[in-house]
Amino acid sequence: MLVEVPPASTFFLDALSDGLNTCIGFVWGLVTDTVNNIGGNKLVIASDNFGTHPIASSLSSKIAMTFTTKLTVGGNATAVVYAEDSAVFLTYVSSLEGQAPIPQVSDPIPIVAASSVNGGKVVAISSAYAFHGTLMGIVPGNTDLFEAIVDW
Repeated sequence: MLVEVPPASTFFLDALSDGLNTCIGFVWGLVTDTVNNIGGNKLVIASDNFGTHPIASSLSSKIAMTFTTKLTVGGNATAVVYAEDSAVFLTYVSSLEGQAPIPQVSDPIPIVAASSVNGGKVVAISSAYAFHGTLMGIVPGNTDLFEAIVDW
């Protein structure tokens, strides 16, 4: 399982994922959502926008993630969970005052993806905090997601 701990490790996880030929990429930035979130916090996004991958077939409750980045999915990789349509991906550019967020218009934003590589299986999670005790206790869908990943 490749799990992003934003923002520092995006580069390293992307390089590792590329080296394993997973066809899944990690994009530096943050996914925010002012509509589908937990407690009004746009950094704690919530989604039940599930893809067609077998992991998603058993999911029915919203999952939540905080400090979530965007995944890219290609080749034999498949998106398992997308952010809701109300989500926005923010990338960053350098400025004299620090980092300035630049909203990115995009297609559906993958936040969980899976791939089969050389007889093995890889699942990419765009936020390590998805399986943190706090979110697991608040959002039952996160426990369901974890169990579905293990079952797959």
